[in-house]
Amino acid sequence: MNKEKWSNSSKRSFAYSQSTDTQYEDFGYFCVKCKCHCVFSAEDQKIEYEENQRFIWHKKTLCANCQLQIDALREKDRQFQKRWTMNRKILKTDRQFLCDWLAILEDIPTYGKKSHSDLIATLRKLSYGFV
Repeated sequence: MNKEKWSNSSKRSFAYSQSTDTQYEDFGYFCVKCKCHCVFSAEDQKIEYEENQRFIWHKKTLCANCQLQIDALREKDRQFQKRWTMNRKILKTDRQFLCDWLAILEDIPTYGKKSHSDLIATLRKLSYGFV
């Protein structure tokens, strides 16, 4: 464990100044989406905290497969947002676009992630206007 490689915010944490831990330890958890048992390995923690600069109290909540799925959903959401920003007037009347984006936004919270409730409500109103 090399605490000097931690992010600046992690260096301001209790773990940096007070912890006597000298190595990472495997951490078992259950995926919030599929409920399978997983391990946040010591090696993965070293990569997350020292190389990727994740905050030291960050803990995994998704298995590798579910993490790939949520990453793909977030990327699709970014693509929809970009299209929306560029063509809002036209896309407000594109029911397929609205329903596809809505499905993605409604799926994200099933992975234990924050819901975009305001945007979901807006898309529901727009898409239901075509029923």
